[in-house]
Amino acid sequence: MMRRLGRSAIMACGLAALSLAPAAAAPAVPGWVAYSNSTVMGEGEPGLCVVDAVMVDPAGEDTVDFQFVGSADSGHGVVMDAAAEIGGSNSGIRPMEMLLVGMGGCTAIDIVMILRKGRETVSDCLVELNAERAASEPKVFTRIHVHYKVSGRGLTEAKVERAIKLSKEKYCSASIMLGQVAEITHDFEVIDETAPA
Repeated sequence: MMRRLGRSAIMACGLAALSLAPAAAAPAVPGWVAYSNSTVMGEGEPGLCVVDAVMVDPAGEDTVDFQFVGSADSGHGVVMDAAAEIGGSNSGIRPMEMLLVGMGGCTAIDIVMILRKGRETVSDCLVELNAERAASEPKVFTRIHVHYKVSGRGLTEAKVERAIKLSKEKYCSASIMLGQVAEITHDFEVIDETAPA
């Protein structure tokens, strides 16, 4: 039996008006003090710094919190949390969703880069990922479907299909890695902005 995640990861790259927002900070709880424990892996090499928030209540007792802030060598961070039904506070993306979002971002960057290197005019690339997970632990992804919506002027299906194939088979490390455990399928739409409305 498979558990359906639905549209849990959607990557949108509005190239004409791309805005980057800073990562959200841990929510402040009045009367509580937050301490951070950091671990840097792979010093001197690209690594990952994961910060976990340990909350101390006014009575001085530690509480376990499932909210983590991950930051990378690039200097950017993301808030992760568990679902409320297992003790989280639902204040961030789930780690398994993060894998899908990473894959979506990786392939979206590839598609735009490949098309632009081919001197194509790309104005938007939307990647929607639907995934299924195994019913039993470790509940890995078993199927991932990727739907691309690529917009631009003069784009053809052949050009977009070639970019997707190159991403899938050669450039997208995230999808190639996840493809070792999950069946990955895709389809796409080309939105030609030169066509009359």
